[in-house]
Amino acid sequence: MVAIRIARAHRVTMKRSFDKIESFGSHINSRSYVDGRNSPHRDRNVKEVSSVVVRNLPARLKTGINFYKKSLSSLLNSNASSSDVNWADSIEYYQGIKNIVYVPNERDIQQVKEYINEISKKYAASNKDSSQALYSKLNALSEKYINENPNLDAGYFSIVPGSSSASIDNAVKKEFDFKVKDIKNSHFPTIFCPPKSTNFEYISNSLQLVNEKKTILFSIDIEAYEFDSNVITEIGITIYDPRENYQQPTIFPVFQKYHIIIEESLFLKNKKFVCDFKDCYLHGESYVLKLVEAKNFIQNLINFYLKSSNEADRTWERALVGHNVKGDLNWLKNIGIKLPELDFTLTEKDNSDAVHVLDTQIFYQHNFYDKYSSLGKILKLFNISHSFLHNAGNDSYYTLKALIYMNDINFRRNQRLDDIESVQKNIIQLMERDKTEKRIIPMSYNVLIKEVQEEKNTVSHKHQHKKQNAKRLIHQTEFNGIVWFNKGIDAFKYSIGQR
Repeated sequence: MVAIRIARAHRVTMKRSFDKIESFGSHINSRSYVDGRNSPHRDRNVKEVSSVVVRNLPARLKTGINFYKKSLSSLLNSNASSSDVNWADSIEYYQGIKNIVYVPNERDIQQVKEYINEISKKYAASNKDSSQALYSKLNALSEKYINENPNLDAGYFSIVPGSSSASIDNAVKKEFDFKVKDIKNSHFPTIFCPPKSTNFEYISNSLQLVNEKKTILFSIDIEAYEFDSNVITEIGITIYDPRENYQQPTIFPVFQKYHIIIEESLFLKNKKFVCDFKDCYLHGESYVLKLVEAKNFIQNLINFYLKSSNEADRTWERALVGHNVKGDLNWLKNIGIKLPELDFTLTEKDNSDAVHVLDTQIFYQHNFYDKYSSLGKILKLFNISHSFLHNAGNDSYYTLKALIYMNDINFRRNQRLDDIESVQKNIIQLMERDKTEKRIIPMSYNVLIKEVQEEKNTVSHKHQHKKQNAKRLIHQTEFNGIVWFNKGIDAFKYSIGQR
């Protein structure tokens, strides 16, 4: 109930703020405050709708699960193909990018090779020490059970897999096996990527792709409606293109960031399993598009960034980035997006047609630990500031940021990420803390909770004065708002003008 009250209070504050905003720009000449409950075309499958502030929004919208599925069916049955959408190719800025040739930087290449060789030696030594320590623990347990049970076959308590032919029905044997499993599970450090393993090859190839500054990184995240996961509500895309940082190197890299809200599911709100933060994009404006236009918008970006079209273009590597990304890729395919050939193992080197898939969850689990691997946990572990996760645009940005940080050689050295024992110790401590520590509620939320509670008790003049003082304490998180477009190409051109 507290969370619901917070959300209601927050929405009221947001509405009051937006009511004060004047319309701007020649394209955005109106704004609409729309309540889905009053929408003449809201279908009965909308279980709960909340007020959403959208500029330029038409008065009549067809929204809800049924309308989404009708739009999807129409889209998939249409004879028109969007696989050749290339809006970017007609814009001078993008034409210039296409003609930039990748020139290998021998210093970067040598640095990565030396670093991979360095961690190979370090991981080999750590793996040897860890294996010996684990063997000592298991051997001590084995000897203990053999001494305590002289009448039983010593093979019962062998720590060599498959060496015992004794029956597994014996209670002592079951107890022994349980303790062996417990020792293995609690033992650390565990080196998940010893040299010459497929995991180490994956990590090495990822380090090369990112640090040699030759790879276009295309990060994607999709949010779906929790009561029908076939219904997409948001799509977030964040792109790091080294060509845009090539001629004018910057201290902070240039990213292209997009957050798309699907018109047909605009008023479907998640609340049971995750918070609904579709109106809390932190990195620019959100665009409301019909499903078919959203598909065209995304296909245009994929065609430009992930498909090469000339000799200069083919000198660059490309990678799709995501967190547990296979689910997101399936959602894209389900709405008719045409993806290039994908390389999930990072073994397709120097293949101009293959697009690598860099999964932050897989990278983390291969390199650091097999637990505590959600996006939020990884960001917390590496002290990467973040907020309003489960907004698709925010998630795509933070996923890309996590990938770059985990691969950046300087960051890894400064944060001692190759000291696997230290990293796993931190992870275990955070896991224990999560079991006992309460979530920290920001002061601004505490103020809102207090306001809601006081509203139930009194509306006196004195109380109103207290509310005014309290509002001064509310931290202002600034969102750039949401704007509706009839056509995806209009949204794309508008995004260029907002840079």
